[in-house]
Amino acid sequence: MTWVICGLLSAIAYACTTVLTKMAVEFIDHTLAAVVCSIIQTIVLIVFVSYTGKAEAASPVLITSIAAYPQWYGLGLVILAALANGASWLFSLSALKYGNIAGVVALESMSIVFCLLLCRFLFGELLFMKHIIGAALIALGTIVLSR
Repeated sequence: MTWVICGLLSAIAYACTTVLTKMAVEFIDHTLAAVVCSIIQTIVLIVFVSYTGKAEAASPVLITSIAAYPQWYGLGLVILAALANGASWLFSLSALKYGNIAGVVALESMSIVFCLLLCRFLFGELLFMKHIIGAALIALGTIVLSR
């Protein structure tokens, strides 16, 4: 699969997740929903990693991480990413509990703008005019859709 197809499938899955979550938080606490989602995602990913045979590759990485600084650094970054993902879920579920889907998804699309800025300042990636115009249009669309 190409990255474009994977990206589109991710967007479709995210849209389905958002709609189903909005429906769910009408019936259960949004924090509990985040915990249940995390547990199910963990189980699904463990099964996927086991099925694809990638589980065997994980143990040497963890063992060598003890002795190698770059692996510890990478593992720390993965932990930080997981914490950021958890925070994202909690804030998203809270927003869906009290807001409408169109407004919440519009605000969440600002993650694209934030990613562009972070990539520029953390990795020195070049931002061309198309990136700046695209980010401005996303920000404008966010303002229009979230009102």
